[in-house]
Amino acid sequence: MGFGNRGIVADKWSGRLLWVCAIGSAIGIPSIFSDFFLRFFSLVKQWLFLACTGLAESQ
Repeated sequence: MGFGNRGIVADKWSGRLLWVCAIGSAIGIPSIFSDFFLRFFSLVKQWLFLACTGLAESQ
């Protein structure tokens, strides 16, 4: 049992942790963007509806 094996184990687990973080980020980022775009397009749809009804009432 030497001290050389500890570095290999730590590197192996740090590599696994890095992969877990990368996969978690890859899963989480699209859900954040989809939530943002859904809210954004909902606001745009509301704004267009209000703009169109305002134009219809003014004529």
